[in-house]
Amino acid sequence: MDKILSPIKSRIIQIIDFKAIEKGRFLESIGVSASNFRGQSLYSEAGGEVVAKILAHFPDVSAEWLLLGKGDMLRRENFVVNDSADNHGIPLVPFEAYAGSGDSSVSGVDLSQVETRYVIPLYNGTGVDFMITVHGSSMTPNFNSGDVVACKIIAELPYVVWNNVYIFDTVNDGVMIKRLLPGEDESNYTCRSDNPEYKDFLLPKTDIRKIASVVGAVKLV
Repeated sequence: MDKILSPIKSRIIQIIDFKAIEKGRFLESIGVSASNFRGQSLYSEAGGEVVAKILAHFPDVSAEWLLLGKGDMLRRENFVVNDSADNHGIPLVPFEAYAGSGDSSVSGVDLSQVETRYVIPLYNGTGVDFMITVHGSSMTPNFNSGDVVACKIIAELPYVVWNNVYIFDTVNDGVMIKRLLPGEDESNYTCRSDNPEYKDFLLPKTDIRKIASVVGAVKLV
């Protein structure tokens, strides 16, 4: 029987997903072996060393969140909201990413005209194009309603990575956030929710107007 991850280990997995780092590389970067991580060491002194290494290597992560699960994953000083039109920061687009049925009334937006912007040093140099608010429960527990996700626009559909999370602007279902998997044939993709209560569905490639990869999230609720 598989061992159930401790709360701290579960949050470490969230950090790995948020940073979009392969788990082996993540553990190597903090000097921890995979066998040590799989053990029960996070409740022991060795676990304290692991936590200390994570906080030292990733200073943007909140110690209170990692240890106790309180507050946001990112330390508050790592981001501010800039409500001005000076084009400083990452634009927060004025519509929600529907993690459910979608909204066909959503239309495009000129990112240069968006006034509400996030200034997040963590994303400097990452090529993040915009941020958008998640709505609905289909992507829980990784992306909850109210979370703000950072997205990078993909110019060409072939440049996608299977099982990664993407924002889709579609003709028939509006804006959605889903994991992308191969479809039944070359004409479609399979969209998957993180919430197992939601079934996979096929998305025709011709229905996609724009696509952006989700590279991180800010937990504000």
